[in-house]
Amino acid sequence: MGECKLHCYIYAGGEMFAMGPTHVFNNPIAVLLNGLISLLRGENSVEFLWHDETVKYEWKLTRNFEQEHKVNVSITECAKIQNLEFEVKLKFFYLCVLKQM
Repeated sequence: MGECKLHCYIYAGGEMFAMGPTHVFNNPIAVLLNGLISLLRGENSVEFLWHDETVKYEWKLTRNFEQEHKVNVSITECAKIQNLEFEVKLKFFYLCVLKQM
């Protein structure tokens, strides 16, 4: 049997980004889902770390106050992605995450 590799894929700005999870510090899938649950419960902003084998990604999801159905996503502090920022409809982002699960 081959090794199963799980990745988080983000397509933004015409480019595909992939982040592989590691469970050394915590489960990045669990922290991502907990962050999304916090937004569903009405939080305006959530932050968490996604640890990969050699780097860490700092995620920040902030609700757009002018268009509350949208969220601003910022992923920073990593060797592969210096600063990835995009805005997305919250419902669409939830669906993309659930489909990748």
